[in-house]
Parts: sequence; C-alpha cells; structure tokens
Amino acid sequence: MFSLPNTFVGPLTLPSRKLGTSNQLRDTNAVTEQLHTQLYDLRSKLYSVERERDLSQLRVEMMQMHGSAPNPAPRHARHRHKPKQPSYTYYPDGGQSVIWHFGHPISGTS
Repeated sequence: MFSLPNTFVGPLTLPSRKLGTSNQLRDTNAVTEQLHTQLYDLRSKLYSVERERDLSQLRVEMMQMHGSAPNPAPRHARHRHKPKQPSYTYYPDGGQSVIWHFGHPISGTS
C-alpha cells in the first residue's frame, strides 16, 4: 500500500494556522480602533474641561481685580434718557430721510 510521507501532512495544517492568525489580526485591529476612538473621546472631554477651568479661573481673576461683581442698577435708573425718537421726511420722488432726536435727561422731581 502507498503511504504519504510525514512532510506532506505539515502543509495541510498551514492554511488553518493562517486563518487563525488572520482572525487574531482582525480582532486586534478592531480592539485597536476601539481604543483609538475612546482615546479621541477622552481627549475631547479633557479639552472641554480644561477650557471650562480656564474660563472659570479667568472669571475669578477678573472678580478679584475689580472687587465683587457690582449689582446691576435698577431698570428705571439705567434708562435716565428718553429713547431716541425718529423724525421722517418723505420726498415727492419716493425717497425719505430719518433724523434721530435724543431726549433730554429725565429729572428726578417730575
């Protein structure tokens, strides 16, 4: 009877080894891609947190330089002048002009 030499059996297992290595490589690449994505997300979060920290620190420094934030003036005190009043001039050819008149300061006794 004819028998095959032992050296012929080895190459038959080579494709299955390549398939296993190929699967491992594919899985390793998938994990690497997931890790890159996580790293990118974490860097984005880090940059956002650092930006917020820097803005907060800037606000604190500004408040320290100028003392505490002043209380805003009441609404009636902020508008001590009458609002601007427009005065329109219409021309016969269809044009117009606008002149804005500014009010005088409101006196506190009226």
